[in-house]
Amino acid sequence: IRTRSNVPILFLSSRNADADKILAMTSGGDEYIEKPFSNEVLIAKIKAILRRTYEYTITEKEYLTSEIYYDYDTNRFHVQQDSIELTKSEKKIMELLLKNRGKIITREEIAFELWQTDEFVSDTSLSVLVSRLRHKLSVLAGKKEIVQTKKGLGYLIP
Repeated sequence: IRTRSNVPILFLSSRNADADKILAMTSGGDEYIEKPFSNEVLIAKIKAILRRTYEYTITEKEYLTSEIYYDYDTNRFHVQQDSIELTKSEKKIMELLLKNRGKIITREEIAFELWQTDEFVSDTSLSVLVSRLRHKLSVLAGKKEIVQTKKGLGYLIP
């Protein structure tokens, strides 16, 4: 299973020897529960393992195509051997769009993410940031449009 996935693995067993528990955990298991057990304990352990596995992790790389990906750790876009670093504002825009991939994000949502205010910030400032981000991505991706505009609605990454 571990060669194909990072899905949580929970062992349920009537065996209670330490050697069995160690073998289960070193074989890729995330949790070990001995029989008999109460349903409440089982549910609590399942919830904990799911929380640890999915809620507290960020995907290190977000692939847009088989060749183009964004690396959250280094704040860089990569295409084959080339890469480009994003500014702090470009990073915020990109991560908001990636987190909501396939969904249109309004200019207002992006502005709030950038400046944390409902007050009007120059519309031109946002347009310039998106334009610079697109230009950087086009240098790497060529004709592939990464950030798409939905006229009158906002932006998205399909």
